[in-house]
Amino acid sequence: DIVNANIGGASIIYGCFSKNADRFYVMDNFSVNIVNNDVVDWCNLQWPTSSAVCQGTAYTVYAQVYEPGVTNAAGQGAGITAWIGYNNADTDPSTWTNWVAANYNTDAVNNDEYKADLNLPAGTYYYASRFRLNSSIYSYGGYSSGGGGFWDGIANINQILTIKSSTTGDTTATACDSYIWYGTTYTASGTPTHVFT
Repeated sequence: DIVNANIGGASIIYGCFSKNADRFYVMDNFSVNIVNNDVVDWCNLQWPTSSAVCQGTAYTVYAQVYEPGVTNAAGQGAGITAWIGYNNADTDPSTWTNWVAANYNTDAVNNDEYKADLNLPAGTYYYASRFRLNSSIYSYGGYSSGGGGFWDGIANINQILTIKSSTTGDTTATACDSYIWYGTTYTASGTPTHVFT
């Protein structure tokens, strides 16, 4: 059978001529690897590292991306889109569904840095970055103390965000950072007293 491939709108038949050029032999077992040059060359989860914050506090996450001829120019590189994602399990970020659009922040030598705020309910979350150049496939960034890179779950990993909440009552209170109880602000654990009059 003649094997046809349609690449870039052109129909191509793969084969070869015999040594005497009197016959054309068609190849019916072959593979074609198409490389998408629009995939970013590098991305990471820059900072912060794993943290705990109080509920209601916006938690800003930073990530960087590099693409030659795009991010190494001054200002925001054209065609770059960025997100910060979060999930309640420490899994591959390509399976996550919660993504917050990130905004361009600044140039970082040859990289572009992006940032997004996470403002989540109390709980424990894992976060990572996601980038795309033009309409290419997504690339995911992970954190490492050496600068991070493409997420691999081993060297470049998700970070952990713990959102703490405060609880109140007439006899006990658990404070996140500080707590006002009967008009007095407490910033440390203890056993305060209040005299009712």
